[in-house]
Amino acid sequence: MPALHTTPAGSPARESRQLVTCPRCGEQFPLTDALAEELAAHVLAGKESALRQQIAKDLQGRYALDIEAMQDRLREQETALRQDSEVIKKLRDTEVQLRQDRRKLEDDRNALQAEKERMRDEIRKQEWDEAERKSRERHGEELRQKDEAHALQVRELEEKLRREMEWRLDRQARR
Repeated sequence: MPALHTTPAGSPARESRQLVTCPRCGEQFPLTDALAEELAAHVLAGKESALRQQIAKDLQGRYALDIEAMQDRLREQETALRQDSEVIKKLRDTEVQLRQDRRKLEDDRNALQAEKERMRDEIRKQEWDEAERKSRERHGEELRQKDEAHALQVRELEEKLRREMEWRLDRQARR
């Protein structure tokens, strides 16, 4: 039973003015309210069993509806799962075909690339051979020009030497 604390000493003690302090929360309330709640608790205790039965009946009805709704959802999900499984199988078959097609395209592309590289190598070889031939011709022409220039210089030097010798001989003869 809650502890009774009355109003401060010296105040008139009237039943309607007396306060009761709750030992749990420390809240104070008039004594008449505490008695009313206690009486209400006794009245409700008598009806508790009937209320519990009514609540149980209501819950059973709700549970039955929930179970039926869950079973309906489960059937719908199973149907959707079967349909999804069929779609997944078709997608996997398509994936296999696409992967095979991609490998074939890669093989064809690699074969084409190899042919292009062979052609490039052949063109480079032809260009190299042509460049080498032109280089040899140019070098040969340069050598001929140098030989001709050298031969001309040799002739000029021989002519100069011959004149120089004639001049010296002529000079020695005059002395």
